[in-house]
Formats: sequence, structure tokens, C-alpha cells
Amino acid sequence: MAILFCLFGIIVLGSGVNGQEGLSNLVVLDSDVAYITIGWTVSPGFNVSSYRVRYAGQNRGGSYRDLSPAPGPDDTTANITGLHANENYTITVTSYGPDGNKTSEVSTVELTYYYIMSVICDQTHMEISFPLDGLPGINAAGLHLLNSSCLATVDDEYATLRTGLQDCGTIQENYGDNKFRFRNKVMGASKLDANGAQRYQPFSNSFHCDFVRLYTKSLEQKVLYIIPDSSLEFEIEHGNNTFTFDMHLYTSADFIHKYEAEDYPVKFFPTDNMHVGLAVQTTLTNLELFVQDCFATPTSDKNDATRLDVIDNGCDTDPTLVTQSDGSDPLVHQFSVQAFTFPNSTDNVLYLHCTLVVCMASDNSSRCEQGCVPGRRRRDVWDHRDKAALVQTKAGEFQDKVVSISQGPILLLKASPSQPETDTPPIPPTVPVIVGAAAVILTALTILVLWYKRDRTGTLHTDVGVTGNQGHAHQMERSWACQVRQTATV
Repeated sequence: MAILFCLFGIIVLGSGVNGQEGLSNLVVLDSDVAYITIGWTVSPGFNVSSYRVRYAGQNRGGSYRDLSPAPGPDDTTANITGLHANENYTITVTSYGPDGNKTSEVSTVELTYYYIMSVICDQTHMEISFPLDGLPGINAAGLHLLNSSCLATVDDEYATLRTGLQDCGTIQENYGDNKFRFRNKVMGASKLDANGAQRYQPFSNSFHCDFVRLYTKSLEQKVLYIIPDSSLEFEIEHGNNTFTFDMHLYTSADFIHKYEAEDYPVKFFPTDNMHVGLAVQTTLTNLELFVQDCFATPTSDKNDATRLDVIDNGCDTDPTLVTQSDGSDPLVHQFSVQAFTFPNSTDNVLYLHCTLVVCMASDNSSRCEQGCVPGRRRRDVWDHRDKAALVQTKAGEFQDKVVSISQGPILLLKASPSQPETDTPPIPPTVPVIVGAAAVILTALTILVLWYKRDRTGTLHTDVGVTGNQGHAHQMERSWACQVRQTATV
């Protein structure tokens, strides 16, 4: 008899021998970058003399292996260690009778976590960081960029490499009208054992930062503006859940089609509406998203002294703001606001920054439940040297690390065709990299969160830390414990 189960989107096949009941309900109880813990159910009265747990990675093509020591006859859980990060594993649990013949078998597939690296981009430099835990067998101090003299700095947790946009072998590419990509590569050798054996492959990972070049009247020259990421990913440490936060500008109020990175700067006339979509994706349930703040600055620096509020501490402050989401999805918030710029601005460039809060929907004391709280403004200053966003629960009190998600640049065009834009002067062959009012740019996401770790059986655990991060639209993967900035796939 074959029994078919569907658990968490995974098809699990259980079968008994000769029509008898046996093993069933094979689930993943926990997983991380290097281990998977599984559990299963045994039918009442079904006798097991021994087990075999067999597993094989699907991505790298290695041979199958058996867990040793195997679970005992009375066991219904097993922990498989020594696994590779970001690998799909097929896991099969087989039971045997007293005669050594197979009596029942169940299988499932699970993806191990992956490490998330952190990439920071500003108008003059690129910086990339790797958790040391994600560099097994690699000489971290020997990591270098395309120019091998540009070496990593290593602390107790991270290996970090930093370069100017025109240093350390950084390659400049044009990929559109005044669009530039600066890319480099991190390389490193694997460690050798005392007998000369090499057990790991050399390390190599590319990263990049995207910019658009705009003419600024205030400086009378063209300046590079960073194109922030529209998605950021956070992970619960040692947990099974990933949180991805998105901020996009959409082409209309139906919120179907969004502007991509290659469309920036997005240009609006004063009579146009800007359609902003915010969302969080997670496997957890009973959560809700709250927009605490949304504001604009003339630079990519969210701490710029010049600021216009659209939403302030949960209160709509712009008279043209219209909430478009109907509340049917508690993890989505959409709104429209008429395009604007700053008084006395000659450049008409702005970036939007939003602060998001995720709460348990059943928590009556959460920030989400409080809603609009007028007369109180949070002005959080981001320290770009921090390596992780951390949210913890201790004795019911939440310790929050605040970050933010941004989008831009956005240009406001002149409404009248009788006032043509000033022609921009030619730019020299080398691209000037100029720090305007913003010295540092961050793409971040403000999270004041009540996080819970959930195992695959549905049990909720408290006192769990959250680490953050995602990169360009094609970057992030699951498992570099990292910061919320621009990031890339490992």
C-alpha cells in the first residue's frame, strides 16, 4: 500500500511492505547550512528491528551515503550532519524486520541553508563581507580582489574586502543610457593539510554595484547615483524561516508591473502619481506588516538633513497619499502619492525610504496594533559598519536593530514643454565619482519585529535572533548571515 503525504510543499511517499502499515509522515524538524534533522511516524504495533537513513545531494552529483550510527529500533528522529550549504538532499528512511528484509520506507527532499554575503555600495567604494563560517577550508586572510595586492581584513566573524570604484582591478561596464556597473571578484586559495592534501576547492565570488549618471545643476557636472536594491532578505539564526522584504515603484495603480533596475531613474511629471508597493514574504503565518515611516531625501542617504515625510510614525502626512491595498493580504501595503520635489531644488532628484514593522497579528500590544502615533518621530542613524540586523526577545522585551529599505533615484520633470531641460555638458572619458550631500548610501530595511522560530512540526519557539540581508534583483540566496545592504548570491 502506498501512502501519499503533502507537507510544507514537499511530496513525501510512504509505503509498507505486503500491504501492512509502516513508516509515514517524514518531516524536516530543523535544518541549517550543514545539517538536517528529520522525524517520522511508526504505525501502532509495527515492529522495527533496525533502520537505514540514506541521503544524497542532487546538485553536485555525489554518491549516496548512509547515516552512521543508524537510528535505534525505538528512534523516530535522526540528525544528518556534515552536509553542504545550498544543496538539495534526498533523504530516505528504511525499516527492516528481524530477518533483515525491508519492511517500510519513506522519502523526502530538503534544501540546506546557504550563506548570505553582504555588499555595500556608495558613491566612491564597494565593500563585501563574508561570514567566516561560510568559508570552510579557505585561507580567509589570503582572500583578495582582481588585484591580488588588495587583501581582506579579518575579524572574529567576517572577512571584508573594500575597494574604490576604480581601484583593485575593478571593471567598469556600460549597460544602458548613462548606466554603469562596477564589478570585481573575490578569490582565495584553499588550505592545505600538513601532508599536502587539498580538501576544498579554491574560492571565487563576483560582486558588483550599479549606478546611473545624472547631470546636477547644483554641481554643474554629472554625478553617479547608486541604484538601490528593491529586495532584502533576513534569516532567523539557526531557524527554518527566511523573510524577504520588497519595495518597488509600479507603473500604475493596479500594481501589476513594476519598474526594474534598468528603468532607473524613474521620471515623473508633477501631475503624475508614484505608486509604491511594500511587502514581506515568509513561511510563517499570523504575521502582519505595518509601515511606520516613509520619507524622501534628495540623496541616497536616509540620514540626510533635508527630508519630506509621506508617512510619519504610522500617520499619513502627505495630503495626496491614497492607500491602494485593501487589507486582504496583511503582508502587503500599497499606496500612491503625487510626485514632488524639494523647495529650491535645482536637481529635482529624490530617494524614497520606508521603515517597516512586522508583528504577530495576535499580539494586542505590538507596534502594528498601535497604528498612527502622532507627534513622535524616530530618526534612526545607520551604522554601515554593523554586520547584522538583530532582533531578540528577552523576558518579553524586544531589542531592535533598525535598518531601512530605499528606492531611487526618482526625477521630477518640468511640467511645461516651453521650459526645456538644460543640455548637459560632455563628460570626460573617466567617470567622475562625486560624493554630493550624501557621503554614504545604504539600502536597508527597518524592522522592529517579533520573530519566532518555527520547526516543521508547527511548534513555535521564542528567544530567537534575526540576521539580515539580499542584493540586486538577481542576487540573494539563503544563508550568508549578513547585513541588510546591497547583497549578492554566493
